[in-house]
Amino acid sequence: MLLQNLNDLKSLITQQPPDNIFFTVTFPKDALGLEEIFPIKIISYDNHPITKLFPSSTNHFSLLGNTKDYLKRRSTNVLLNHPATIKHISSFHQSQPNILVYKPSPSLEKICQKNHWQLLANPAKLNRQIENKINFTQIIEKLSLPQPNYEIKKLNDISYSEYSQKFGPQFFLQFPRGFAGSSTFLISSTDQLQTIKNQYLNYPTKISQKIDGPTYSLNACLIHPRVNQTKIVIQPPFFQITNLPDLNTSSGGTCGNIYTTDFSIFKNLPQLFSDVRHFGSYLQQQNYRGFFGLDFVIDYQTGQHYFIECNPRLTASVPMVTKLQLKKQQIPLLAIHIMEMLQLEYQLSDQAIANIEQNPIEGSQIIFRNITSQTTPPPITLSSGVYSSKIPFQNIIDLKNIIQQQPNLLQFSRPGKDILDIKKDAEFLVLSEPNEHPISPNLEYMRLQSINGQLI
Repeated sequence: MLLQNLNDLKSLITQQPPDNIFFTVTFPKDALGLEEIFPIKIISYDNHPITKLFPSSTNHFSLLGNTKDYLKRRSTNVLLNHPATIKHISSFHQSQPNILVYKPSPSLEKICQKNHWQLLANPAKLNRQIENKINFTQIIEKLSLPQPNYEIKKLNDISYSEYSQKFGPQFFLQFPRGFAGSSTFLISSTDQLQTIKNQYLNYPTKISQKIDGPTYSLNACLIHPRVNQTKIVIQPPFFQITNLPDLNTSSGGTCGNIYTTDFSIFKNLPQLFSDVRHFGSYLQQQNYRGFFGLDFVIDYQTGQHYFIECNPRLTASVPMVTKLQLKKQQIPLLAIHIMEMLQLEYQLSDQAIANIEQNPIEGSQIIFRNITSQTTPPPITLSSGVYSSKIPFQNIIDLKNIIQQQPNLLQFSRPGKDILDIKKDAEFLVLSEPNEHPISPNLEYMRLQSINGQLI
């Protein structure tokens, strides 16, 4: 079936509903996006008040809600390996269960093989090869794509005096693996470098030049040539909010995103898309399929982009991006990813791809994490739902500051579960963990979303 628009996708899913897709996550909000189009069953560790707003057709299983089993580790691996989860999945007998996850792992693969489930993800070995920041750097060099100047050394062999002369008074260190910027450090002094040496093992480390400019990301999805000869669908880039120590203790840590229609900083957007296609071709040669994200920095002076890392998997932006794509009547990348993983028979028209690539979505979000070293209740206690502010906000950072400094100016309007529940420009959505949920260090406890795409 040729898909030219969102209505065609809905018709395809109605005529050929894919069976038994279990989207497995820690927090139920992270599985939202396609629940009103695809017959997705949600499996989560936590229960949450917003689940009461899920469509009646959405099957949701919460391990905590069904067993009261407070696990020390709340990973997807532990969740899927729990007897209660296995029993729940086994209760659906129509066909082989399909397990959709954000990130594959060797242990997830073993669990799925043991239970005769199909894991809708790329092989964990391939994921780790590409996500490894040192490997990624070498891939980008092999493909002759732009990236900051860099060197690789063992951590204990790195000297501040040497690299401040090579790369300037500030430079980045990156370990091979980490999430939300936790393995990235901006080095400004000998003492700071020594502190990192004292805290970490003698890892191979990437030392790279600091480019003076903002960090951006984009999402893309590889497709089979029979779907469309372009072999890839690319969303317009979006701004990464970083370097807010009150939200993320890592100097390179991500704190949120802004999806904007303002691309004035880009001097050659077509070249960026061309480079992404080149990288995507490399991934396809490695038999990679479906969704991936790329991070890059833009030089303020030249507008040149420099690639810095890849997320070869579903990314944390997926739920919000999916909803905003639906608002634009686009076929969401998440839907394309699932269809590719299931190897469904479909085609994407050039018109459908152009609608994604040429019509940027608009909105923003801020993520609050526990920045202490202790497990605590949520530091800010707001019920999830749609709010308004008694004073105007120009962008998502203004909104963050109001919530942190003047919470008395907030007014609860109504319940809400996703960004499409926002009906006015002055409204915003709060997605927060209940007060009784303990929040471990570095984990998210609240997310703000707005349909405001104003850059900061």
